[in-house]
Amino acid sequence: IQDTDMIKRKEHETQLKKTLAEYMQKQLENGYDRSFITNLLEAKGWPAYYCGEALSQINRIVFNSKRLNLLSAYVEAQLAKGYAKETIVNALSKSGWSRDIMDKAFSQSKFQGSGFEKPQVSLGVSDQKIAELKDFITKQAAKGYDKTSIKEMLVNNGWDKKIVDSLLA
Repeated sequence: IQDTDMIKRKEHETQLKKTLAEYMQKQLENGYDRSFITNLLEAKGWPAYYCGEALSQINRIVFNSKRLNLLSAYVEAQLAKGYAKETIVNALSKSGWSRDIMDKAFSQSKFQGSGFEKPQVSLGVSDQKIAELKDFITKQAAKGYDKTSIKEMLVNNGWDKKIVDSLLA
């Protein structure tokens, strides 16, 4: 019975901490200062260590979010320059980035799943893939990319240079 009570207390404490962190995050988003929020909560009876743990949790979330945003911007820039995904991954791995965060950064890229991946047909390219490729080229041109940049993106991602050249002509 003691183990069950202890488990229930731990679950309750975990839920309280989660609720506190969510509350503090909302107050921070509303522009309140960390020390103001902490002082207010402590005056209402919240233990200081709960407030400290909640702020630490919020800091980790914000830090990881900022890291991901920075990495995503870097990945986006490298892909736009025409670097292949494998080249970027190798460089990031050598710099100590984890595969998990790299995958998240690549999944946020506007180039992922946008129709410029290497076609699956090995002996030719289907009409559907050509249509997708034309659509991709049109969208990239509308975003301000020049033909050379678009060509580099496509060739570096497996498209045949002759096909790309014929569609960009």
